[in-house]
Amino acid sequence: MNLVNFIDSAIKLIQRGVVDRKSFFRHPVLASTDEQNIFQRIVVMREFDFEKKSIVIFTDSKSQKVGQILNHPECSLLFWDPRKKLQISVQSKSHIEIDSSHYWSKINDRQQKDYTVNPPPKSEIKAHDDYEFSDQNRFTVINLTFKSMDVLQLSDQGHIRATHDFENNSQSWVSP
Repeated sequence: MNLVNFIDSAIKLIQRGVVDRKSFFRHPVLASTDEQNIFQRIVVMREFDFEKKSIVIFTDSKSQKVGQILNHPECSLLFWDPRKKLQISVQSKSHIEIDSSHYWSKINDRQQKDYTVNPPPKSEIKAHDDYEFSDQNRFTVINLTFKSMDVLQLSDQGHIRATHDFENNSQSWVSP
């Protein structure tokens, strides 16, 4: 097995997750921190930049992850495909996009409405449907640039694992 091909195929699976709604890689787990706790949530990849090795996700500006990212831009993404028994863990540096209008114009009215929920996300409400939609748009775009990647392929014939450091452009086989 070729190391470069192993890493490249993992990157291409992540890239495919953006366009293939059935791909398990479309919905990675994003982990961020507030210094005291680690928070995880499933996100939807909206865009992948192959050259920059970065992904884009959308969120509400009042969501916890925005404050966490502003204070601690290092995040982790976890991709898992149970059929392939393939796990990809990505360490990334994130930032909030200043101008999100390019992305806003690409989403439909129903999706746009999701970013106007009042009260903001995770606010306590009296009943499951005790919220409304306002005209206040809190649409926010987060860009996550890969710093490093760990690829683990589980197999009855022997597990395979490799890492790639995007900052130093180096890769290596590692013990599974």
